[in-house]
Amino acid sequence: MTEQIAADDNDAQDTKRSAEPEKALKDPSVTMRLAVLLGFFGAHRFYLGDWKVGLFFLACLFSTFAVQSFPDHPLSDSPIKYAVFVLIMLVIIDIIRAEKLTERRNKRLREAEDNAKTGKDGH
Repeated sequence: MTEQIAADDNDAQDTKRSAEPEKALKDPSVTMRLAVLLGFFGAHRFYLGDWKVGLFFLACLFSTFAVQSFPDHPLSDSPIKYAVFVLIMLVIIDIIRAEKLTERRNKRLREAEDNAKTGKDGH
């Protein structure tokens, strides 16, 4: 009887785990490729789960194209047009730091998993 209850508990836990999105470790080479190919869109940051920074990349890109597409707009001579330069520098920095960014993300994930395991074992 207790074996059946334990089996039911294990099935319930397996179902719960499969319903949660799996947080897998990220590969630094994928981060590097995304930064090189789609860095201006912030794809590498979205891949790492840094969606706020990814949105910043998109906002810089969009603001630059929006202002530059209207040459008679009063902001066309403003510092906003230099957002492309800033974006290029950010992408280059992220390409150089791709491995470190990925390692930091994976380390946070491992620490969170360890904390969750120790929290379950302690109760």
